[in-house]
Amino acid sequence: MNFTQAEIAPLASIEEWEDDILVRYPEAEKPAKSKEEYRNYDDPKRETVKEFYRLNHTYQTYDFVKQKQAEFLKFDKKEMSIWDACNFLNTLVDDSDPDTDLDQLQHLLQTSEAIRADGHPDWFVLTGFLHDLGKVLCLFGEPQWAVVGDTFPVGCKHSDKIVYPEFFKDNPDYSDERFNTKLGIYTEQVKTHENSANYSPFVPLDEKFKAFTLEGVEQIYKNFVTHVAEGRKMTFAQVDSIAQGRVWSGSEAVKIGLVDKIGGLNDAIAEAAKIAKIKDYSTQNYPEYEKTFSDLMANLPFAQSKEAFIKEEIGEENYMLIEQVKRFQRQKGVQAMMPFGINIK
Repeated sequence: MNFTQAEIAPLASIEEWEDDILVRYPEAEKPAKSKEEYRNYDDPKRETVKEFYRLNHTYQTYDFVKQKQAEFLKFDKKEMSIWDACNFLNTLVDDSDPDTDLDQLQHLLQTSEAIRADGHPDWFVLTGFLHDLGKVLCLFGEPQWAVVGDTFPVGCKHSDKIVYPEFFKDNPDYSDERFNTKLGIYTEQVKTHENSANYSPFVPLDEKFKAFTLEGVEQIYKNFVTHVAEGRKMTFAQVDSIAQGRVWSGSEAVKIGLVDKIGGLNDAIAEAAKIAKIKDYSTQNYPEYEKTFSDLMANLPFAQSKEAFIKEEIGEENYMLIEQVKRFQRQKGVQAMMPFGINIK
């Protein structure tokens, strides 16, 4: 999709969006400030911010986000350290800012030091320093509205609580039935315990559960190798060197000592009788089932006849009435019929 320069950079300065955030969401303990207290632009109505959100809400679609995800997760744009990224971000210094000539690095340092001065923990101070680094995407040709702006989910109905919700009507996802319902492409889950959704395909794998699962797998593997080593009179290391998820053919298993010889179930039974010094023996299959295979199949819906299925659904008596009506329909010509039916059981 090609955009004009006005669509790529609707804001005179990318900081305009941040200043608008302070106007719309003032700190709770402080009175709301006027726009003039933050910036003194020629246009006090800040129409550029409104145009920014019009473009943001129009073009930020599910497909656009997936496209950018695929593009930038290749990690093939530029390799930088944190400081390199900060210096790279300095090229975003905007001469149109009327109040300050601070570069982006100074802005990041001011933010983090202000957080430190308020007594917040180190991780919060670091977050303040890193919070603006995402703006480097503008230096790779991304339009402003694709880099900053109020965050909202795609793939589901747009909330009317988002700033300028009226602009979503021009978004293609607005009328797409895949994306315009409450849940859209997402699923709703109810958890009864912190670990109850760990096997869900709809949530990322929790690191704690991942470690717990890995520990369980390793314990099972250790027990398995130990039993094999004891049974084959080998060391743990010997079995481990040929195990680790490998699958061996019968002939290869003989060569490496995992089995004595190749055979089937009857061969194994005969060998067991030989070891036990038993000549006369019989075999019995366990567990024993009360029902035959035919009985089990008869309970499956696809194995039932149409008549049997209908009879099960509506009951024996109702089924007999339907059959009687069907017999009447098949009869032709003048009929003499009894005013009652005889059912011999």
